[in-house]
Amino acid sequence: MKWINVIAALLGCCWIMPAAEARPKLGVIVVIDQFRSIDVERWADVWGPDGFGGLMGKGAAHYDAIYAYSATETGPGHATIGTGAQPSAHGIVSNRWFVGREQVYAAFDPKGAIVGFPERPGRGPAQLRAGTLGDSMRAESGGHTKVVSLSVKDRAAILTAGFAANLVLWYDPIVGRYVTSMAYGAKLPDWAERLAVELPAHAHKNAEWNPLPIDPKWKKLLPDDSHTGEAQVYGLDDQFPHSLRDLTKEEEKRAAYPIVPTSTDDLVTFALSAVDHAELGKDDVPDLLIVSISSLDYVGHIFGPDSVEGFDSLRRADLALRTLVNGLESRLGKDGFVLALTGDHGSTPLVERVQAAGINANRVDADHLVRVAEDALNGVLGASGTTGARVLGFMPPHLYLDLSGIDESRAARALEEMRGSIEAIAGIAATYLPGVIRADEDAYGTIVRGALSAGRHGQLLVRQKPRTVFYWGGDARGTDHGTPYRYDRTVPLYVLGPGVRGGRYAAQVDPVDLTATLAFLLGVQAPDSCSGRPVGAVGAEAR
Repeated sequence: MKWINVIAALLGCCWIMPAAEARPKLGVIVVIDQFRSIDVERWADVWGPDGFGGLMGKGAAHYDAIYAYSATETGPGHATIGTGAQPSAHGIVSNRWFVGREQVYAAFDPKGAIVGFPERPGRGPAQLRAGTLGDSMRAESGGHTKVVSLSVKDRAAILTAGFAANLVLWYDPIVGRYVTSMAYGAKLPDWAERLAVELPAHAHKNAEWNPLPIDPKWKKLLPDDSHTGEAQVYGLDDQFPHSLRDLTKEEEKRAAYPIVPTSTDDLVTFALSAVDHAELGKDDVPDLLIVSISSLDYVGHIFGPDSVEGFDSLRRADLALRTLVNGLESRLGKDGFVLALTGDHGSTPLVERVQAAGINANRVDADHLVRVAEDALNGVLGASGTTGARVLGFMPPHLYLDLSGIDESRAARALEEMRGSIEAIAGIAATYLPGVIRADEDAYGTIVRGALSAGRHGQLLVRQKPRTVFYWGGDARGTDHGTPYRYDRTVPLYVLGPGVRGGRYAAQVDPVDLTATLAFLLGVQAPDSCSGRPVGAVGAEAR
């Protein structure tokens, strides 16, 4: 091994592999949906000297990771983490997009019938245009690597796992249990089938969410429990307690389950059970475990990331992560696995809370924007007649249009008219054409164009002003993400395991680096489309 290191140094390689015998046999990816870097820093006193999830006390490296695109949604984020590639390569440009006049969901798979529930829409990896780390490990090992992916959200579990995973599970709020699809097998293992039914059923019947005790010194950073702009959904109020057991409608219990921290605890139970029953990390072939925690995103959308609920949900994720890591150490030893933790995106602060601080913030009616765009197009091109609306949909930043049958010069004139009309809406900063960079364009254009992929991106890209949130259906509450601003694009990235030099690093990295880092530490091939590189805290730098 010494001679390999010497040769690597002579060749100018930037990184030197750790000794093969020291490599762990389980890679673990933990994603927290809507996990903002600022929250980790702001609440450092809450986590204590060992840091969030106890990771720093165990020797983790901690970075800020910045997404290179503005389409910061669950689908693109998880695909980026799983593949180590940008949306231009992996193809997931939003949670939904249009191909022609047909809307496509990021996890739709016509061959992925839900096991036991064939009437539900098919789910699977068909929309991915690039393989994941799990796919690379499975291919390299001849199918001996075991890949397990777990989440409340289907797109989170699927797009991080990829095509060849052994077990992929997510929660279906319509049927009220965890499910999988034929994309990953015809039936669940007995242990997984039992938990898939029992865990959510117990929560539907018994769960009540009350906040953990709050130290008085933290309260000055928190709003009142019920703040203007917070939403009320699924029979739950906008203040504590939030009780599933008190809901009278079964469909509300099922829909509200992802919000309460019980769903996070259930994922940890699932993950440790998978380690036990699938014997992950127990042989010479490295395995991969993926856990995506969704509750913080549901809470952020409904109550805002800075709400009392958001704070408590983050604290519950901290405790759940400690349980997971301690459980892995007790089963595999502290050098038996390498773990990477990150977020799929950040979040825009609750508009009303920002306004109360005297800072400009806005809400923009997305339905109104679509009407303005349609009217502007029709003003140049004439009414669309029987062909249907020319504006197909708005999935920020993507505005999807149907200009088929329109000659190029008229279409260009209509687009310019539409751009002017959209940019005149209060709260809109700019619009961009995907393939045209104007000389006077602002610095955000490159970031907004970061989620382009052939045949899937919008015909126009829209940027709202900072701290501006779109809303649909007249419901101007809660918050969202999907902007080019730092609060949406900046997430923590932690790496824990043998071969990692712990500490808080000032260098900023990209989430695509997570996959490259895990591949390096496990001694496996990174995915084919991976554009990331191992973070500086791993390996030994060649001199």
